[in-house]
Amino acid sequence: MVKWYLVGLVPVVVAVAAVASPRWAEAVGLDVWNLPDLSAKVDAAEERDHELAAESDDVRHRIAVKEAIIADVLAERCDLAAATARFAELNATRPQCMAVIRATYAGDTDEEKLARNVISFCQARVPAEHRTALAERLGAQLNRMRSAR
Repeated sequence: MVKWYLVGLVPVVVAVAAVASPRWAEAVGLDVWNLPDLSAKVDAAEERDHELAAESDDVRHRIAVKEAIIADVLAERCDLAAATARFAELNATRPQCMAVIRATYAGDTDEEKLARNVISFCQARVPAEHRTALAERLGAQLNRMRSAR
């Protein structure tokens, strides 16, 4: 049987603990005196959520466009130079992408490094037995791009 004084004592103990330890009250969500700050945190978290959703949508779009470009190269509807130019357009708004490409791929110019990035994408999407022929075809196109400079 619960004693009536215990029912009234629990809220008092919680209130005293909250006042004595504001960090504890905040951790368990009992810092009701701080509602404006909590509201601001919720607003900031929602804004960040929207930013991340937009970023995610942009990344998915960029992947879809790159996959379409690679499909065009593999089907010989697009040559390496055109695919490289399209990759450059996609990366123009993303300096961090170009920084990774510059650090990852060999080449004398950004164009050559991007072309090697396109070739890498293509190689990863064909069966092993077709990679040599693809490397020869795209290597010849890369050589033409380099000699056109």
